[in-house]
Amino acid sequence: MNYWKIALISLVLYSCSNKEPQLKVEQLFDVANNSGISISSRLHAISEIEEINSWERNDSIKTSNSLRIGNRYWNVGKKEKFKEISLKIVTSESDANFIGKANLNLSEYYFDKKKWDSAYYFSKNAERNFKKEKRYLELAQSIIVCGQSQYNMGQLFLAEKSGVKCLKLVDQTENSDDERYKAYNLLGNVYMDYGNYDTALEYHYKALNLNNFGKFKSPFFLKESTIFNLGLVFQLQQKYKVSSTYLNIIIDDQNVRKNNPGLFAAAVNSVEYNKIVTGVIKSPESLMLALSINDSLKIAYRAAANCHNIARFHLTRKDTINADFYFQEALSRCEKDNYSPQTHDILRDYLNIVPNRNRIDVLYSSLLSSAVKKEVLVRDRFAKIEYETQLVISEKDDALKAQKKITYVAIFIFITLLLLVKIIDQQRKNNKMQLSNQTSIANAKMFQLIISQEQEISEVKKLERKWIGRELHDNIMNRLSAIRLNLFFLLRDGMDEEDSRYYIGEIQEVEKDIRKLAHQLAKNDSTKFENFKQNLVELFEEKKRIFGADISLSADMINWEFVEDKVKVHFYNILLEVLENFGRHSKGTELRCSICKTEKEIIVEVRDNGIGFDIKQHFDGLGIYNIKDRVEEMNGTINFESSKGHGLFIQIIV
Repeated sequence: MNYWKIALISLVLYSCSNKEPQLKVEQLFDVANNSGISISSRLHAISEIEEINSWERNDSIKTSNSLRIGNRYWNVGKKEKFKEISLKIVTSESDANFIGKANLNLSEYYFDKKKWDSAYYFSKNAERNFKKEKRYLELAQSIIVCGQSQYNMGQLFLAEKSGVKCLKLVDQTENSDDERYKAYNLLGNVYMDYGNYDTALEYHYKALNLNNFGKFKSPFFLKESTIFNLGLVFQLQQKYKVSSTYLNIIIDDQNVRKNNPGLFAAAVNSVEYNKIVTGVIKSPESLMLALSINDSLKIAYRAAANCHNIARFHLTRKDTINADFYFQEALSRCEKDNYSPQTHDILRDYLNIVPNRNRIDVLYSSLLSSAVKKEVLVRDRFAKIEYETQLVISEKDDALKAQKKITYVAIFIFITLLLLVKIIDQQRKNNKMQLSNQTSIANAKMFQLIISQEQEISEVKKLERKWIGRELHDNIMNRLSAIRLNLFFLLRDGMDEEDSRYYIGEIQEVEKDIRKLAHQLAKNDSTKFENFKQNLVELFEEKKRIFGADISLSADMINWEFVEDKVKVHFYNILLEVLENFGRHSKGTELRCSICKTEKEIIVEVRDNGIGFDIKQHFDGLGIYNIKDRVEEMNGTINFESSKGHGLFIQIIV
């Protein structure tokens, strides 16, 4: 079969011999990317591409082809060649776009090697290059590699910041669902480590929804990885049944078991841990299977986790001998993985069963000391990277100073315009307030005029009623009384008694009606002001609209007919003065007024939440003086309560 494949490649090369070199290169790239042929055939095609590319005179095409050659080497497992080509481009004088891609390649290379500090360094370099070139998709790719490196170094806050930054960027970029998924996954893991499990679930579900809609260009078990992450979060929430439900989806997928055995083994290990915790595990067979898979894949930290869970299983059976064996196996694999973070948990559990703890205690202490030293080393590396980054930034500061000056001038102009607009707006508000005050004064004068006219009309009516009552009483009533007496005399002289009594009764009824009318007309009845309460309501509604504050009036069912007109005029003007002072001076947002009546008194109370004032300093002010003067004219009493910052309270009793 390999002979046929070699023949196919030879045929392609022959057919390209008389064509343009770049067309031949493109066909060779297709061959090098064909996973259906042997590695040696693909390497042969890559070598041909390198040979042709060495004669390329166009630097841009040559560098672009070099990047693609590096990617083909990566695909066939030649990662050192991938690194070599990328480093060569980084140190060349190519444009920023190509250098950015080479830096991104190197960050992915070191990320694959678990050298997180180097991955971070090259991803930051790529980020600067792509930002300069405004290559936002590649910029998002660089940021997410940077965030993943920060996460693996335990820099959770910085990783979170990178994830959020990536999401903001992909919202403005098309065809960026791969980066969006990675950002969701990164943030989900960060919040899981924070212990913020609800937020972690939110981001993992977002990643799962992206997968479900099939938006990825190369979904290599991304959906299954997200399901695994969901299972881990529920496990940390101690929702073991829900966790196992998600993890079993991966275990039951034959495609995962065949093509991604590492993920399959991790899911098995987590499900068996759930069984250990809930006490339903029966045998360690599944854990042994996961251990054999991880050992064959040389994934030391996962194999250590398998050994740890096998030891836990034996502890549930009180088999300390086998538990001791697998604890030592777990520590052995941790040592191969340069003491991964889970070593701490393994040692903690192991110390509980070891009879002679001196050796383990020493190892535990040295491990903690080593961890501290590693943390310091990582921080030092970060500091060095940040220092080098700052040097690059400082070189650009001079070029930015001119832009800053322009920015400052623009800000100054903007602030000046803003102040002008504010002044004009304030002047407009002042004019509006002045117009409102003039309207209120005019309304008060009009109300006083109406009341004075009503008083004059009332006096005229009163005089007229007295005159009519006097006429009825002095003339008509006397005449009727005389008629009644005459009828009695006629009755005595022999008039028919029945008729006489009839006429006498009729005359008495007329007399009663006239007397009743006379009393009603003569009664001293003041003019009725049926609309006084409505006038107060309209006054409060008008001020509420003008001042934009919460102003309310609460009044008992007072029969204002029996209140003197003078008292109503004073009440109206006092409340008008209080409302105007509230709107102009108090800076308050709420005013409450209540009017209630007892058997002998009318009580008015006003309270606001304004800035208040010192009563002693303002007691002789014109506004307070006018209010006091009106209350004294009504023979009433007034009480003021206020202080700075505590509003104003007024009580008037008349």
